[in-house]
Amino acid sequence: MSEGLGAEAAEDVVGVAETAVSAAGAVAHAAEGDWERAADGALDTSEHALGVASLGVTDVYDAVAHETGLPSVHDALSEVTHVAGDALGDGLFDLVGADQSHQAAVDFDDGNILSGIGHMAEGAGETIENAVAQGAHDVGAAVSDAADSVEQGVEEFWNQATE
Repeated sequence: MSEGLGAEAAEDVVGVAETAVSAAGAVAHAAEGDWERAADGALDTSEHALGVASLGVTDVYDAVAHETGLPSVHDALSEVTHVAGDALGDGLFDLVGADQSHQAAVDFDDGNILSGIGHMAEGAGETIENAVAQGAHDVGAAVSDAADSVEQGVEEFWNQATE
């Protein structure tokens, strides 16, 4: 029994070490500005961490997936992170706006992180300001339309009452 527990503990230690190595590699690639390899490293880190946390279930799944044509854990995680990333990116782009997004991207590429964040905040502020202004306009128009309807109703009532 202790042999089984010892072997299982050793596998967990190896899994945690693999997770740490992947994480360190991802951070190193990000520090170098190699975002594609940093993203791959982060995905590998997630995969290793999931393997440790699931007590090897992911290895069993991968074996079954290989035999049945299902996506591997790596492919499934990659798809989920791409879908989530695309949705977040589209949402941020819509919030920040095309012009400020472009300026922020240029700043980020040049290493001017704070300036890039400033462009994102400015773009988001403009979007929110425009939405509030449009909302105020719409409320004003609705109140005006309601007042016109009330005025018309009172006028019709008065005309019928005085006939």
